Amino acid sequence: MQSFARATVFSTQSNSLQKGTSSAQAKKLKENLKSLGYLSLPNPNNYFGVQTEKAVKDFQRQFGLTVNGIANQTTIAKIEEVLKSPLQKGKRNASSKTLKENLKSLGYLTLSNPNNYYGVQTEKAVRAFQKDNGLAQSGIADKITLDKIKAELNKVPQKGIRTKEVKKLKEDLNRLGFTSFPNPNNYFGVQTERGVRNFQKQFGLTVNGTADQTTLNKIEEVLNSSLQRGKSNASSKQLKENLKSLGYLTLSNPNNYYGVQTENAVKAFQKDNGLTQSGIADEITLEKIKTELNKVPQKGTRTGQVKNLKENLNRLGFTSFPNPNNYFGVQTEKGVRGFQKQFGLAVNGTADQTTLNKIEEVLNSSLQRGKSNASSKQLKENLKSLGYLTLSNPNNYYGVQTENAVKAFQRDNGLAQSGIADERTLAALDEAISNRWVINHETYDVTFNQALDTQMNQLQQTDMYRNEPAYVHKNYVNGSNRTTANVNVRSSASSSSHIYGQIKKGTQVTILGSTGNWYRISYNAWRNPTRSDVSSYLNPENNDIFQHLDLTSSVGVTASSLNNDILKGKGILAGRGQAFITAGKQHSVNEIYLISHALLETGNGSSALAKGIEVGINSSGNPVVVTSSNRSSLRNIRTTYNMYGIGAVDGNAHNGGAIRAYNEGWFSPEQAIIGGARFIGNSYIHNQYNQNTLYKMRWNPANPGYPQYATDIGWAVKQVPSIKRLYDMLNNPVFKFNITQYR
Repeated sequence: MQSFARATVFSTQSNSLQKGTSSAQAKKLKENLKSLGYLSLPNPNNYFGVQTEKAVKDFQRQFGLTVNGIANQTTIAKIEEVLKSPLQKGKRNASSKTLKENLKSLGYLTLSNPNNYYGVQTEKAVRAFQKDNGLAQSGIADKITLDKIKAELNKVPQKGIRTKEVKKLKEDLNRLGFTSFPNPNNYFGVQTERGVRNFQKQFGLTVNGTADQTTLNKIEEVLNSSLQRGKSNASSKQLKENLKSLGYLTLSNPNNYYGVQTENAVKAFQKDNGLTQSGIADEITLEKIKTELNKVPQKGTRTGQVKNLKENLNRLGFTSFPNPNNYFGVQTEKGVRGFQKQFGLAVNGTADQTTLNKIEEVLNSSLQRGKSNASSKQLKENLKSLGYLTLSNPNNYYGVQTENAVKAFQRDNGLAQSGIADERTLAALDEAISNRWVINHETYDVTFNQALDTQMNQLQQTDMYRNEPAYVHKNYVNGSNRTTANVNVRSSASSSSHIYGQIKKGTQVTILGSTGNWYRISYNAWRNPTRSDVSSYLNPENNDIFQHLDLTSSVGVTASSLNNDILKGKGILAGRGQAFITAGKQHSVNEIYLISHALLETGNGSSALAKGIEVGINSSGNPVVVTSSNRSSLRNIRTTYNMYGIGAVDGNAHNGGAIRAYNEGWFSPEQAIIGGARFIGNSYIHNQYNQNTLYKMRWNPANPGYPQYATDIGWAVKQVPSIKRLYDMLNNPVFKFNITQYR
């Protein structure tokens, strides 16, 4: 080797290898430069050309030599030195191990236990490093390469650099949720910088976007957290219990294992709280969990605990969210306030601990569907006595029927309809059992004054002024006592007084006296009421509460009580108590209202329609009332019954009512009672406006003005005495009222 060196290395500029020469030494030079990564000729020859000159210049430049492209003795000696480096493939020494560890730190090697041998993997790693750093890719760890490695090890990863260490940084940031690179590479760009900044911000570090040692240490610390998927320890169990309290987990018995469910719950919590979603319960996440556990859910908060609160309020009937989420908004606040009000708590709309404890207490009540105990039996008996259940032998099981009965009772008493017999429901039930009164208030989306304005634009009549004097101006009455124009009838001899009505032109009037320019005349009983008059009857808080009697609810009395206390001596209706009870149940109409209606229409069971009228089919196929003259020409003759005067039009009551009964198939008193109840229910009570009280029939708060029954402003109040009298005749009936409230 020494002889070769003497033969190929010259001590003077004139004996150096340079462009244009051709020799075996030039070929050897080219092979060496190729080994060092400066040339890539497939088959080096003896000629020293442009490419060889360029390679020599690149070598000289990289090693700090004079850059002239001439392979002089200094250049050739440096080439020989590099080629003899102990840090190349096939060599074994302690420096190789250090090199490997450094390359591993920079992300170019993934060996678990680097050793002293410089093998193929190490060579590839060195080549990759050299390529990334603009060095000739020889795979030999020469001084220039080693200096560059040292510089990179001391360099802080930041925007603009490109190393394998950056790739690992990106992978770590991906794992922690701060970036989402699909295929992380070696370049530290804008997105990497943003990820680093967000990490630093979340963990309270200096936010500079540079992966300094403090940042890298914190990343490593978080990645090594014991609270991540696959780990198992006591802290995981506590974490699960906390997440369960916040509504992010539903595990019945949390254990020590940190699995997929826990990871997903942590991610959900992190998302809701503006944290990066790593699924690792790092220190920031744990601190936020602690804060949320101590935070009172209220309007504006967003946590899994709120979702659980909404689900509970749904279950208790205070809200009706189709898909409860984590946000505490206006509807949630309203539901909380409703719950607090019902259970006598401080009404603040905030789900404080007292409120949450009460919710939990109600939800754990023993009186709800699926439970079985002696209290359920007593509850059923109470509901039965009020007409909400019809079980013959109540038992201890709280089933669907009981739940529905409780919901109906809660609805009638203005309580949230949970179907759970909570303390408030039981208190209302005890009160109802004690006084047999069930009162429900129903609010409509119209103010009282709005309803009054609407009613004043409708025809309203009253007979309360029937005995009061009425006046018309003399200018509008001629010598024949006939009106000469359409004239207003006044309540006093003044043009500013209340108008009772109007008389048409040419109407004969009866003059009873005169006052100044006014005649006092005889006028009909039905007159226009004042606004004050209408207001007095429209106000649901005025007058007898029986105008608010719920006409859809059963009285809860027996057939024998109806027969003995009310129907006795009432003609065809006597002994028909069970028919009225059946009619009420089938068509959801109060049986006392049906009886009152029937007694009025049949003259206490004595009318011809009630006692039965024969009807047959004539030759034209039409039903007609049977007479002595047409009997022989009719077919399918049946006796018909009509207990409510349905179809009995003025001027032709018998024929109209009997034919209607024939068409309806009412061929017995029971059929007439039950079948007629369907018509009454559908037409008057269960229509689209749910006019289920006398008050609602008259004033229709759901749609003021139409439809309304009667123009008499006192109609509802005037119906009360007959119904009330019937109730007074019963032994311990149930009174259910549905009282209108305006917004």
